[in-house]
Amino acid sequence: MLPHLLYDRAISSHSSSHTSSSQAIVFSTLSLPLHPSSRPSAPRYLDLPQLSPSDPIKSSISLSFSPCSRYLLSSHGDHSLKLTCCHTWTCLRSLVGHPRTPWTVKFHPSNPNIAASGCLGSQVRVWDIQTGKTESLVNVSGSVISVSLHSRLPLVIIGANSTLTIHDYEQQRTRSFDFTNSAGRRHLRATNFACDGDHIIVGLSNPVEQNSARR
Repeated sequence: MLPHLLYDRAISSHSSSHTSSSQAIVFSTLSLPLHPSSRPSAPRYLDLPQLSPSDPIKSSISLSFSPCSRYLLSSHGDHSLKLTCCHTWTCLRSLVGHPRTPWTVKFHPSNPNIAASGCLGSQVRVWDIQTGKTESLVNVSGSVISVSLHSRLPLVIIGANSTLTIHDYEQQRTRSFDFTNSAGRRHLRATNFACDGDHIIVGLSNPVEQNSARR
């Protein structure tokens, strides 16, 4: 069981999407197809609001909605995160500190004031959304591809290269697990806490050596 694995402590997430522009693409959930032959209605393309004219929005990489549905957090090519109010469609603040582009961002599944982001510069930050300040910072080995926050306990899991890292952002303790076996290294593509909080779900690539042999 995961709680025993992590420091003998008892220890979903909103999905993120990727786009190379500064627009958010919105589908109505009521229009999503229920039958393979049906098609959803056309999406709406919304320009993300700027914080100020001197702070233009650059390429949007990842998006996450808060559990209260009030906020949208997005990551961008200028290494920043933008917090947008979905009710007024205004940019509330810019969160800065990452050395490279944040590739993944996730709100806490039950607390709209907490979010985590990971960047290509091997850095993960846990944010206080109301103040825009970094509450915890951890450096890992390799570009961060995925993060996920536990619903009840102060834990964030991090996927970077072939390593899964579990970070306690209150006690500042970290533990890592390497996904390498006799077949070779397997890169993590996605990490997520299960809804019960007792399990971790990971998505893995084929072993690196196996992929190289196929080329």
